Amino acid sequence: MPGRTAIIQLAVPVWDGHGVLVGFEGTVDDVTERLAADQALRESEQRLRDVFDNVDLLATITDVDGRIVYINHALAAASGRTPADLIGHDWIETLSADADADVVEHFYSELRAGRIVRQDENSITTRDGRVRLIAWSSTILRNGDGSVFGAASIGQDITERRTAEANLRASEQRFRTLSQHAPVGIFQTDAVGGCTYVNERWSQMTGMTAEDAAGSGWGAAIHPDDLERVSAGWRAAREAGEQFSGEFRFQRPDGSVVWAHAIGVPMRDWDGAVTGYIGTCADITERRQAEAAVVESERRLRTITDNMTDVIFVYGMDHRLVWVTPSVERLTGYTVAELFERNTLDDVHPADAPRMLELWRALFEGHCYTGAEFRMRTRDGGEKWCWSAGSPLYDEDGVQIGVQIRDADISLRKQAELRLRESEHRSRAIIETTSDAFLSADDNGVIQEWNRAAEQIFGVPRAEAVGANVFELVVTESGREILERGLGSLGIDGEATVELVARNAARGDFAAEMRLWPMLVDGSLTLNAFVRDITERKQREEQVTFMAYHDPLTGLPNRAMLEQHLELVLVRARHDASAAALLYLDIDRFKSVNDTFGHEAGDAFLCDVATRLRSAARAGDLVVRLGGDEFVIVLGDLPADSAASVASAVAERVHEGLAQAFEGLGASFQTSASVGIALFPDDGSDPASLLTAADTGMYASKRAGRGRTSFPLGSRRAA
Repeated sequence: MPGRTAIIQLAVPVWDGHGVLVGFEGTVDDVTERLAADQALRESEQRLRDVFDNVDLLATITDVDGRIVYINHALAAASGRTPADLIGHDWIETLSADADADVVEHFYSELRAGRIVRQDENSITTRDGRVRLIAWSSTILRNGDGSVFGAASIGQDITERRTAEANLRASEQRFRTLSQHAPVGIFQTDAVGGCTYVNERWSQMTGMTAEDAAGSGWGAAIHPDDLERVSAGWRAAREAGEQFSGEFRFQRPDGSVVWAHAIGVPMRDWDGAVTGYIGTCADITERRQAEAAVVESERRLRTITDNMTDVIFVYGMDHRLVWVTPSVERLTGYTVAELFERNTLDDVHPADAPRMLELWRALFEGHCYTGAEFRMRTRDGGEKWCWSAGSPLYDEDGVQIGVQIRDADISLRKQAELRLRESEHRSRAIIETTSDAFLSADDNGVIQEWNRAAEQIFGVPRAEAVGANVFELVVTESGREILERGLGSLGIDGEATVELVARNAARGDFAAEMRLWPMLVDGSLTLNAFVRDITERKQREEQVTFMAYHDPLTGLPNRAMLEQHLELVLVRARHDASAAALLYLDIDRFKSVNDTFGHEAGDAFLCDVATRLRSAARAGDLVVRLGGDEFVIVLGDLPADSAASVASAVAERVHEGLAQAFEGLGASFQTSASVGIALFPDDGSDPASLLTAADTGMYASKRAGRGRTSFPLGSRRAA
């Protein structure tokens, strides 16, 4: 009643699953003004719904928790569901694509805080599992008391637009790639004729770089006698928005002339306005001399233009062909005239015909389709894969007058996919038949691939290896360090080969060679490796190295090792201000052993001598067989004031060791050694001078009656 304050139960509205108010619950409060506000809100909300129901855009109202309160028919149809299927349900659970769930949850968390993400893009999932990308514009809806009730959102399906944008980028890349390999010059201009692009062939024809040709610079490439005519023709074509065509001469900076046949085709925007020109310049210099070159030039030009066009079919509502692009002959082998007399469906592969017939019939009922792939049988009996899209055609009154179908030849792509599958099969066959272990791991080291050879080499079944960590399963601790250094040296396209110690579950550690290379697979880094057991090879290498530095008869170090070791001993002695000594030994009466008992006995005798010399030398001394019956003992780390006495003591132990009778020669045999001692630095400052001094001392011992020890003549210790 007018002028009265209404006291009613202040209630929280309770909605059913269809967004209809069914009641309230709450406490008693004065709600006179609030009722008026709520009534205004409901009326505003109803007007909003009326608007949403009569637009082609996608529209929805959701509460602060993401439950669907309202959805218009356009959005329901886009999702493949009815409003009844969705109202009252959670948006994320029923419509949101999994990949965008976090984005949508962020939207509602902002909404609950009283903020709104006004512009957003996220995806919905249709009933049949397809994902559609929607661009949303949202606003906050509030209750009569100003509290946030939910959000109203209007969206537009931009899936095809984003796909078209991606296709446009790919098309532009294909154009750049094609133009750089085209046998003719290709140019592009802006709407006023300023040059924006030329390919390498154009630069070769004119002798002008792309930078020099930019803007109006291209005019400098035209022969002076042709410039006025070409410029006038170009201006006329631009003013009329028509194709430019002409023959003229380029004059290069070196004075040479190239005749060119140029064609420029206007590029238009959606409104038909000319945005620039794209064209080709064919070198027709030889054609001026021989007409045959004209045919070849035109053939090349047709090849370029034909390769840049798809086939467009236009059918009337009577299902009869109205128009088709000339490129149909390249696709099907049939001429345009022959296509007017044929049923195109007859040329579709029988396995694909029912599906395509259903799509084409739907076109005449006002439905579009895109991305259909099918096989077409060509005139010569072959097959080509086609990508197809179709849409209805309407007159200015909105009446459907026909359909348009665009077919593109994707045979090369299909062949590439087939070759890729075949390549993967071949790679798999190689991996499974190679004798080398093959393994693949992700960027965390988790093993993804493990072939049969890996099972044998590492002794681990594939079922146990996949999912394990490569660093823990395959290599030892020292091997892990080497492997990590090898991985650190790799780039994205790099390759490295390392040798390390690997593990075998049954037979223990072994030497392995690992060839590593990374790959990017679906944006993720994968490590691949072939592994080979090189235990036998390492053993052979060690044997070769041993033989290079040791005497094959006695096993003692040889002259090569003596030279390296003696140099190191002298370097250390210089650094420490210590001394070193060299004992040069010649076995007395060795020739009589060979003459009396034979060479086999002589070899055994020398081996016995080597054993006794090692016993006489100190633990850190090097005993060397120079050859025949000559030996050397290198003594390092000697005190400077007692080097001679230490060396003499070793020489004395040599004499004592050799004084014992040698058995096993068929009779007891005794021998001795003539020993020469040279000291560093007293008797020589380098390996060569020390050897010479020690050799001199040895010969002094022989002259003195053998079985003696002598220092070189001139030494302050010489007797």
